[in-house]
Amino acid sequence: MELQELREKYQAGKDENLVADFEAETHINTDDEMVKDTGKIGIDSSQKIVIKNLLQNDYFEVQDYITQGQKIVYIKGYLPLNCLRIKQEPKGKNTLYYILNH
Repeated sequence: MELQELREKYQAGKDENLVADFEAETHINTDDEMVKDTGKIGIDSSQKIVIKNLLQNDYFEVQDYITQGQKIVYIKGYLPLNCLRIKQEPKGKNTLYYILNH
């Protein structure tokens, strides 16, 4: 299913099968070959706020996802490398919501 279809049909949600909140994770995967060949990084997440942001990113290429009802509780795909920023000094609040939205 294409990104636009996912946006229209589903919303980001919390996986009810997880025992605790700390079980929800996000992984960002890079390797020299993939970055050199495609300019992309792999990302997968079961964290609601990250899923929400990935669904809003027009450059995100969905590879796989898991739903529970009308909610996406896991998503996997690719982003252009230049969507990722690592700063030299911490800025602002130290929360995932702040980092993703500023």
